[in-house]
Amino acid sequence: MYASSDPVALDVACADAVNAQSPIEDSLLVKSGRSGDYFKAIFPHTNWRWTTRHAAELVIGSEEYELIEI
Repeated sequence: MYASSDPVALDVACADAVNAQSPIEDSLLVKSGRSGDYFKAIFPHTNWRWTTRHAAELVIGSEEYELIEI
């Protein structure tokens, strides 16, 4: 479970957590042959980081975070 008072940092942390996982065997991601950013691999014409960067520019939050496990 992830929690934060910063919605932008929370989004980035969750996306980073997804990208840190191994893809499921025989999934669309594996079939695409791409690695790295899973979201961009599946949807190459989109870039989720644009949203977080824009939100940071609007001072909604920050893309930087510190993950604290409890």
